Amino acid sequence: MQDHSTFKQRYFEYLGYYKPPQGPIFLLVGGESEQIGIGKSYYTELAEKYGAAVVSIEHRYYGKSTPYKELTTENLKYLSSKQAIFDLAVFRQYYQELLNAKYNVSEETENKWFVIGGSYSGGLAAYFRLKFPHLSCGAYASSAALIAIYNFTEYDQQIGVTAGPECKAVLQEITQLVDEQLNSDRKSIKELFGASKIDNDDDFRFLVADAAALSLQYGFRDFVCDLLVDAKKNGSNILFFYDMFG
Repeated sequence: MQDHSTFKQRYFEYLGYYKPPQGPIFLLVGGESEQIGIGKSYYTELAEKYGAAVVSIEHRYYGKSTPYKELTTENLKYLSSKQAIFDLAVFRQYYQELLNAKYNVSEETENKWFVIGGSYSGGLAAYFRLKFPHLSCGAYASSAALIAIYNFTEYDQQIGVTAGPECKAVLQEITQLVDEQLNSDRKSIKELFGASKIDNDDDFRFLVADAAALSLQYGFRDFVCDLLVDAKKNGSNILFFYDMFG
């Protein structure tokens, strides 16, 4: 049974460089976070060069673009990459008509659309281009996550390699300490990390582990590892120092 309910999806636009009526349109695909607008970037530099309009759409279920007030398991069944790329298709048609009316050009006018994203949203950009080739001229998929792998242990292995032997050992000790305290005093350990509202222990474990993984992935290896290794050597509470960036 299909659900034909609708919801409001937030978007941002920047027309400062747009050269109507035939300038291209850069569609920045929102990912797994709230959208906060269109800032200066490589894409806006390209927009200035090519006279493009820039429009950014927020991903369903994030920010102000959520179909439901409560994120229950039942409500989350409509949160998927498939739904997201169909959202892009609907929005693309809506915005094309809006732009045509704004600049008083023929309803038949079709600008050249380029879909842009990075990481997860890069994957969406690529999927959109494949699914709806008639709705875009190209896709820029930066560091795109294209192949979903269940239980992707290679990611954790690479984090260990990036951390190095000393830092990896400290991170493993932190994991062990968190597990021990979850068994003995789960309230206190969650309070330490400002996560008292997370009732599910596995969700909390993910939060703790992801803090280090993301820091190392995005170039903060020296800051994280120097802090933790020094704390360990000085006999300090490594959980306290881990919480400083967690």
